[in-house]
Amino acid sequence: MDWVALVLAVITGGGFVAIVQAIANKRKIKADVIDVLAEHYSAELTALREKVNWLEAKVDGLKSEIDNREATIENLKLENETLTLQVEKMQKAINKRDARILELEKQIADLTKRLDELGACP
Repeated sequence: MDWVALVLAVITGGGFVAIVQAIANKRKIKADVIDVLAEHYSAELTALREKVNWLEAKVDGLKSEIDNREATIENLKLENETLTLQVEKMQKAINKRDARILELEKQIADLTKRLDELGACP
């Protein structure tokens, strides 16, 4: 069999039609693959967007919690300063009272000594 006969057999035997259909089907298959991939990546993208939205909401909540904690810390710092000043003021008052008590104890000791001296006199 020579080549011409083989080519004629392929063309007349439906081989040519099969080749044309294969080329046409190749484009259709490629388009189908692209559609499937587009659907898959669209679904993946939707899932990722949902996850990003959830994470952004969580971050916003955490930022709010941090802001609240920072405000609480500032309030506690102010309260601590106020209480520290009150303690210092009370400590000064206690020190003044202690000094006054020592002064009065000395006066009592002096007066007691003087009374003892006066009582010892005939």
